[in-house]
Amino acid sequence: MTTGGPKPVVVAVGELLIDLISSEVRPTLAQVARFYRYVGAGPATVAANLAKMGLSSHLVATVGNDDWGSFLLNSMKKGQVGSQYIRQESQLPTSVRVSVRSQQDTPALLYRQADAHILAEQLPFSLLQKANLLHTSIMALSAQPAQDNIIQAARMMPTGCQLSVDLNYNAAYGLNTKDATRIIEQLCRYAPLLRANLDTFEQLTGKALAPLKIIEYLHKAGARLVCLNRGTDGIYLSNDQEPGFISIPPLETMVPNEVSTLGDAWWSGFLAAWLNGASMADAGYYGRQVAGLKLNAIGPLKKESLEKLPKPGQTKTIA
Repeated sequence: MTTGGPKPVVVAVGELLIDLISSEVRPTLAQVARFYRYVGAGPATVAANLAKMGLSSHLVATVGNDDWGSFLLNSMKKGQVGSQYIRQESQLPTSVRVSVRSQQDTPALLYRQADAHILAEQLPFSLLQKANLLHTSIMALSAQPAQDNIIQAARMMPTGCQLSVDLNYNAAYGLNTKDATRIIEQLCRYAPLLRANLDTFEQLTGKALAPLKIIEYLHKAGARLVCLNRGTDGIYLSNDQEPGFISIPPLETMVPNEVSTLGDAWWSGFLAAWLNGASMADAGYYGRQVAGLKLNAIGPLKKESLEKLPKPGQTKTIA
């Protein structure tokens, strides 16, 4: 999805791993016998989706110097994602996530290895200076040396480059709640676009918080725009330039084939529209349409399906 002008340039930084997803819907992983293998996770998925939508997309990531690492690297190249700064690490294997397609919120198993080893040399200023957007995730920021090097990249962003952060926290990442909160507040100094779920802040604070309180907290910390996913209640969008918020209704079916990538699909659509000049509301509804495609798809989104979507501004009345 491009407007005919220069392609927006996105640099996504973070996890590139093997996603093993159950072939059938089951209550728990213990009942799964077969899995499909896909490319994950958040930043890699966003980079791949944005490339299919016509943006100039680059991924900074680390995988193992093994067969799975080579599979991931080749998959990014085939998807026309800039892969010059994907590094293969000889001392660690490729990271793996195992999840079940379930009608419940069943946690995935995460086996972290090479993905956290993103080095400063993978984020040169020559790459950052051409970016319109730097995208990353709280998972990528949850371990060293990736954490320090990604924060340094945020400091190095040129004028006009926006920062996007997926804040969806999980204790399985190995980051305690105090450090996660510190990192979020540190990144808010760079006026980011933030995506988060309600349960992220329940985990961070140990209590349920009102959605508008979360939005207010993030704006006061410095966030430019907040996308707060309220699950079956839909999404609130808010920016620091306008009072109030916009409510995006939920999708009709809330049992997707791959729960873990539905939010990535939504955010990819939002970012593609936003970087091409759409309003916050129009970008939000476009993201909803992209997420709708994910409800009916196992594996990566198809470029031809994305190309058939109505353009931003034409989607508000579409279910």
